[in-house]
Amino acid sequence: MIRTAAVTLASVLACVAIPSARQDAKLGEFRHVLDRRLDSIATSLDGVLGYTIVDLTTGDEIKRLQDSVFPTAFTIKLAILYELFKQADEGLIDLDQVKSLDRQHVVGGTGVLRELTAPAMALRDYAVLMVVLSDNTATNVLIDVVGMEKVTARMRALGLPQTKLRRRMIDLEAARRGDEKCLDACGAREAPPGAVSR
Repeated sequence: MIRTAAVTLASVLACVAIPSARQDAKLGEFRHVLDRRLDSIATSLDGVLGYTIVDLTTGDEIKRLQDSVFPTAFTIKLAILYELFKQADEGLIDLDQVKSLDRQHVVGGTGVLRELTAPAMALRDYAVLMVVLSDNTATNVLIDVVGMEKVTARMRALGLPQTKLRRRMIDLEAARRGDEKCLDACGAREAPPGAVSR
């Protein structure tokens, strides 16, 4: 009886090991195809692409230019949105708080707020404009609410030390100084001010 159970158990383990080996081979093949495809995309771009992709099931990483620092452009708005929602969760701000737009803070670029006279709206509505329309004025309102340094600190706490909010949107003087919004492909090293101009 014990011998039969041992043989049965060994048979079951062998059956489990065979699909696992097949699965490992398929994953290896998929990884190879993905590496080639990502490399093809990166080399065909009229620009520079860096990334760190993490397989959440295995922890394996695929990296390209992971130590390079990049300007964030629109993506910094996601860090601002994250900080806004975290502060709301922590009870520091109320997303339904109505804030009037001070016309002297209106900036150009994308968005609709610059076209309106003097709107007043809830913080959550400024967030919608920031993300849906990439409204730079709405973004600046939210930067004032959450605090520029708090966005950067939150990103650092998340293990993204290179994701830094160094200036408001369309702040040309700050951009000339090299105070650029930046991140690196994996958030692994400190970037000196102005590093994105390299």
